[in-house]
Amino acid sequence: MSKIIQYIKKHRFIRILLFLAALIISYFAGYCTRRVCDFRQQQAIFQQMAQEYRVPLPQETTVSQPQVEQNAGSEQEAEPQEEIDVIAEFLAIDGYQELYGDCLTEVPDFTALRQINDDIVAYLYLPDSVIDYPVLQHEENNYYLEHNLDGSTGYPGCLYIENMNRPDFEDPAAVIYGHHLFTGGMFSDLENFLDPEYLDGHRFYFLYLPDEIRIYEVVLAAKYNNEHLLVSCYTQIEENLYEFHGFEGGEGKLIYDRIEALGLGGNFRSDHAPTEKDHMIFWSTCLPARNRRIIVGARQITAENIGELVQKTDES
Repeated sequence: MSKIIQYIKKHRFIRILLFLAALIISYFAGYCTRRVCDFRQQQAIFQQMAQEYRVPLPQETTVSQPQVEQNAGSEQEAEPQEEIDVIAEFLAIDGYQELYGDCLTEVPDFTALRQINDDIVAYLYLPDSVIDYPVLQHEENNYYLEHNLDGSTGYPGCLYIENMNRPDFEDPAAVIYGHHLFTGGMFSDLENFLDPEYLDGHRFYFLYLPDEIRIYEVVLAAKYNNEHLLVSCYTQIEENLYEFHGFEGGEGKLIYDRIEALGLGGNFRSDHAPTEKDHMIFWSTCLPARNRRIIVGARQITAENIGELVQKTDES
């Protein structure tokens, strides 16, 4: 050991290298500590939202607005009571009232949420999971991939939708993006849906809008490539330049069929597969493996398909 010390003392450049190495290690350790603290602070903001930013269901809020077909030329809208009856029928299925009843008594306070960030367009909640987050939309599509709720750069980022989708989720298909984090949170648990038992126990989730509550039924969880799920809705003009030409209807089913046909491994509830009339939401997150994603797809429960859902649940 004494020879090593003598050697270091004798050679000045070795001392300089050791000093620089110590500085780099010190800086890296400090950087990592700051990132961990920032990450925990951002997670704490989301946790506070989930616990405190809820209010009793406002009287004017409708529940799972059904897409009821109207007679040709008729402008009549569905009655609020009919919308509530759809959810009442859903909750009447054995056990669901106990599991999900609280989701209809308290809802996110969008007035308070938008004081934190006015890019919040919806709120996503999957009972018995970590998914309890606002959904945001920014003019720069990937902004919330690298920005937090308070606008700071870093992780965990936010759940978000791109500009190809309407913020009221009236499109036939919508995609919500979120990070897959080793530390957990956001969309880190989507791989659990590949287990049929987990999917069966987490089949339904809630999407809250400022004046509406919607319920979705998960019908697929699968691995997928990096292809954009809404590829049928735009034309690539040149690299990183796209022209979005809109939805024609049935895109949710089209995406479901494309993912199933690719066969990269997944969990498909074929007896509850979407139809061309169903509106769907797809959750998307990256996997550590290059060019691989986990996709979780769900169809909205509406007045048109609630009877089918009840019948198939009773049969099972």
